Parts: sequence; C-alpha cells; structure tokens
Amino acid sequence: MRILSTLFSFAILGGGLWWVDGHYPALKHIALEKLNSGKVASFEVKYTAKQIIDKNKSDLVKTSKHKCQSQELKFAPYLLMEVKYSKNATQTGEGVILWDLTDGEMILSAKTWEKTHGYGDCITAHASPFDFSILNGLAKKGGTSDESSLLKSTQLDQDLLGNALEACKRKKLIVQAGSRIRLHMENAKLATEPETDISLALVTTSNAGGERLSKRFSAAQIKKNATNAFGSDFAIKNATEIFLPFYAITIENPDGTLQTTFWNAVTGNPLATNLVLGK
Repeated sequence: MRILSTLFSFAILGGGLWWVDGHYPALKHIALEKLNSGKVASFEVKYTAKQIIDKNKSDLVKTSKHKCQSQELKFAPYLLMEVKYSKNATQTGEGVILWDLTDGEMILSAKTWEKTHGYGDCITAHASPFDFSILNGLAKKGGTSDESSLLKSTQLDQDLLGNALEACKRKKLIVQAGSRIRLHMENAKLATEPETDISLALVTTSNAGGERLSKRFSAAQIKKNATNAFGSDFAIKNATEIFLPFYAITIENPDGTLQTTFWNAVTGNPLATNLVLGK
C-alpha cells in the first residue's frame, strides 16, 4: 500500500485521477485514503449549468417570462469502496461500490446514476446478516414470497427462519399478510452484486468551491450495512469519501414564485429532491 500511496500523491500533482473502462485498473495504482491539507476528492464536472438549462429548456425556462435566477454548484458526499466478493463457488469478483452518504443507497450505475432503494431503511433499522438473508431472498423473488419458498432460498433452518422473520417484522422491514411475506419498502430494489458500474474522472481540490451537503449516514454505518448485506465472503479493501458535484438551478416563474431543481453535473440528469434536501 506504500507504493499505492506514493502513486496517489503523484496523481494529485498531475491534476487528477482517471478511471477507464474495464475492470477498474486505475484502482491498482491509487490509494483510496483521506487526503492531507484539507484536500477532497470529487468527480469531475462534465456538464455546465448552462448546458443543462439549454438541454432542458422545456422543463426549466419554459417561456420568455421564465428567468434563471441562480445556478449554484454544490457537492454531495459519497463513500467509494474497493471490494472483493464471491461470484460463485469457483470465482472471486473485485470491483468498486459507490454509496450515497445522504440517503444510504448504493449507486448501481454511474452512467445513469441508477440507485438501489431500501438500504437506507436497513441502516436505520440496524439490519443484521440474518435480516438480510430474508430481505435478499425476497428481493430475488420480486419482493414477495411465502415462508416455504424462503426456507429453501435462504437455507436457514425452520427456527432461524422464524426468528429472522419476527426480527424483520419488528424492524418494519417486511410485512406478512397470511402466508405472503413482502418487503416493506415502496419499489424496493436491492443489489444483486456488490459492484457499481463506474468509469469516471476523479479530481482533487483543496476547496470544493461550493456547499457540501451534510451526511445522514457515517462511513462506518455504510461499511457495516454492506458487510451484512453481501455476506461473509464480502471484504472491503479500501474506502474513501468523495463528492458528487450537482447544480441547484433556481427559476423565477412569471408570477414571481421561485422553483429550484437539482441536477447531476456528471450525468446531466435531474437528482431526486428528497436526496438533496435530506428527507
């Protein structure tokens, strides 16, 4: 890791770090550690606020009477983890996971910023490995199943399964109606593998240049949740906090009211308002 740390320092001097397509080879040459002297790591901005406004005029500046009042660049905190895990009985997988520290959800693809839905609830409820055996079993069956099917898919004995089901019900993670058991999350989406599809530029700066959102979850909470979710063969090799740049674009409507929307500066797509406001 000393060599990785040295290479990371040279990358900072060079102006940035780059991921390329494939199996994240750049992660072999950088150390995912906290930077000294107050420096932070941030994904590189790919879209300007003007480009986003021009591309989405029909939604933002709808008429000549709508005016753009402000375009603020902000930063949302994420945890980037280099991990390894068992793909199957004969193959180990290695990759990276990007996890949102504001809502507790994992990014499935950094190309679209598609996310999971449900891990935030699991963190808040302190979901255990046994809880996740139930949750993952239900997720594989589309979010709903019966006890006999879960008994086969989770490979728990009857007593352990019963205890796990009761624990999940107490934690409001599942709901049981008759023989049917379902995830207690609207449009639940859990990850099938602990990897984020990512190929993005990462730059370093001593001043992010904009407001940083507060973290709702700590790195320790995210790590514990990921370990519980992905099983005993899952291991976190390195982890570092990085930031996603996004724009808060405020439009003045003809009646004088203001409307603020949030846009991912990496993908150019809108961000969920509840994510930005911490709801």
